[in-house]
Amino acid sequence: MLKAIIHRKTSCQGIQFFKSGHVLSIKCRESDGKFYVKSQVLPSMKKTVLYNCFIVFNKDGSVVTAYDGCPAGVDGRCNHVTSTLFALEEFFKQSKAPVNPSLTPALSCTSKPCAWNVPRKRKIDNLPIAKAKFKKHQHGKLSKSEDKSPPSTRDVRAPHQQYPNTNTDMYNLLHHVKEIENKTGKKMALSLILPQKTLEENKETILVEHNYCTPLTHIEPVEPEQGNGSPVSTELLSPVKCHPVSLEEIKERCIKVKKRLFADEKDVDQIEKETMGQSVNENWNLHRKIRITASKCHQIATLQATTSPTKAISEVLHYKQIPQTIYMKEGLSREGAVIAEYIKSRKLNNQNVLVKPCGLFMSKSHNFLAASPDGLVYNADSTEPSSSGLIEIKLVFLKENETLHDGLIRKRIFLPGSTDGQLVINQKHKYHYQVQQQLFVTEKSWVDLVIKGVKELTDRSFVDIEGVFISTVNFDRKFWSSVLPKLEAFYNEHILVELAYPRVKYGLSRFDMRGC
Repeated sequence: MLKAIIHRKTSCQGIQFFKSGHVLSIKCRESDGKFYVKSQVLPSMKKTVLYNCFIVFNKDGSVVTAYDGCPAGVDGRCNHVTSTLFALEEFFKQSKAPVNPSLTPALSCTSKPCAWNVPRKRKIDNLPIAKAKFKKHQHGKLSKSEDKSPPSTRDVRAPHQQYPNTNTDMYNLLHHVKEIENKTGKKMALSLILPQKTLEENKETILVEHNYCTPLTHIEPVEPEQGNGSPVSTELLSPVKCHPVSLEEIKERCIKVKKRLFADEKDVDQIEKETMGQSVNENWNLHRKIRITASKCHQIATLQATTSPTKAISEVLHYKQIPQTIYMKEGLSREGAVIAEYIKSRKLNNQNVLVKPCGLFMSKSHNFLAASPDGLVYNADSTEPSSSGLIEIKLVFLKENETLHDGLIRKRIFLPGSTDGQLVINQKHKYHYQVQQQLFVTEKSWVDLVIKGVKELTDRSFVDIEGVFISTVNFDRKFWSSVLPKLEAFYNEHILVELAYPRVKYGLSRFDMRGC
C-alpha cells in the first residue's frame, strides 16, 4: 500500500512528519481478527492541539479504515495517518532496535513504578539554530549518521595574524608541479602560469605569513647609534614567558612601560625630525602606534562609561590595518595644492606666511600623547614666537549644487555665528578635539584649519570647488582641562595594561585592572 501512494503529496509530507518526530506514541490491540491502532501525532503548526489517529488493519496488513481528528483526516488520508503508517513500517523493519523509543510496547500503568504527574509533551524540543539540520527525508533512504558537510573555512587566528592574500597555497602547488616534472621529465603548462620564485624566497614569504607559530624570543632594548637612530625604544617589553601572570607582575610591567615611554625635551625634538614625511616614514608608524594621537582624541574623550573600550583600544594601538579609501587618497594627493592655495589666500590679506613640513610631535609633559599636524606655519615678517602656528587640512565632499559654506553647516563642522553670519567651529565635532590636542602637544597657540571643498562626479572622478575656507582656532585651556583627564585615565586604565599584558591583540577579552 505504501508503494502505491509514495509519490502522492500526502505520503511525501507524512514521511517528513515521521522523520521530524511528530509521532509521539502508538498503541495496538487485536480483536475479532483485526488490529486496532491508536497514535498521537503533533500538528504541523498548532501547539495547543494533539491529534489522535485511529487505524484498523486486516491480518494481511491492508488498511480497513482510518480516521484522524484534523479537518483533512475525516476520510483517513491526512498527513498524520500517513506518518503513523511510516512509523509502523519502520518499527517492524527494525524490531530489534526501534528507531523511536516511543514505539516500544507500552507497559500498563499498574506495571510502572509510582511517579508524579508529568504534563505530556505537546511540542518538539527547541534547538539552537547552529544544530538544526534542514533536509528533506525520502522514504527508503537511510539518513547518514555522520555529518559530511565541509569544514568551516573561517580563519580562527587573531586579526593581526591573518594574511588574507597569502600565497602559501600557490607556492605549495608550484612545488608539487615541479616534483611531477622531475619524475616524468615533461614540462607542464601550469608551471609557466604560477609565479616563479626560488625555494629560499618561498620559505622567507611563508615564514612571514605564519610567524604567529614561531617561538617567542626575548626583545632586548634597542640602543640608539651615535648620531643616528631613535632615542626612545618602540619595543616596550619582552613577551610574557610564563602564564598565567600574577596581578603584581602585571603592575610591574605597567611601570616598566611608563619608563620606556618617557622622553625628555631633546628626545622629543629628535623624534620629530626622524618622523619627517609622516605616513611614508616607518619611524612615524612605530612611535604613534603606542600613543594616543590627535585623530583619536574625540573617540576617547567622548567614550561613555557604559561603552566597552575594546574597540577604542584596538584602534589606538593599530591592531587592524585600515584600508586606504579613495577619499583618503584624494586628500593626500591634494595636500600640496591646498597648502599653495592657503599661502596665496594669506598673501591677499597682506600676510606673508611660510609652511614647513613636520613629523610626529610628542607631548613633553604627557609622553603618551602625540600629534601630526599637516605643517608648521611661520610669519616671514615676524620673529615673535606667537607668530608661528599650525596648519591642518581637511577635504569636505559636497553634494550637487551645494556650496562649501552650506556643506560645513550640514556636516556640523561649523555652526552659524551670532553676528555677521560668520561660522564658528563646533566644539563637539571631532575636528575641534583634534586641533586642540595638536596645540597642546606642540605648545602652539593657534592653528589654521583649512578646508577644501570637493564634488564627486558620476564617473567617480572629483572636481575641486574654487577657494578654500580658513578658520583660525586658538588653544582653549578651559576646554582642554576637561579633556586631558579623560585621555590620561583611558591610557592608564586600558592602553597601559594592554601594552603590558596584551589580550585584545590576540582576540581575547581585555584585562580590567580598575579597582585592583
